[in-house]
Amino acid sequence: MPKTRDGEVITWDEFFKRWKAGINGITPLQKLKAQCNGINIQLVGLLLGFVISVKNYNKLWWLGIILFGGLVVTGVQKLGVKQQINTIKDLDSKTKEVSLDDIFDEVEDKISKEEITLNTKGGKK
Repeated sequence: MPKTRDGEVITWDEFFKRWKAGINGITPLQKLKAQCNGINIQLVGLLLGFVISVKNYNKLWWLGIILFGGLVVTGVQKLGVKQQINTIKDLDSKTKEVSLDDIFDEVEDKISKEEITLNTKGGKK
């Protein structure tokens, strides 16, 4: 039977409910960081396989070609994920700079200016 961090024994149904709630609550930034860590593991595996295939070039030359292609594709994938992480971090920092009060004040100013414009244009004929 699974246990919680507090040592409480829970049923498998409760375990899977909590696990599902945790997975559904993950943020996009956390997802991308986990994906980046997984890509690092893939790159290490591909690199080790490529080195071994180069050492045994007479027998495994074909495997070296495949692993080199996998290294290139996975490297480009890692660059894309890093760009996404940087974009999300940049958006987070920009959204923290702007408060809702600032947005409401700006909208109220625009509405009052439009009301003044409508009142001055629509009055006398």
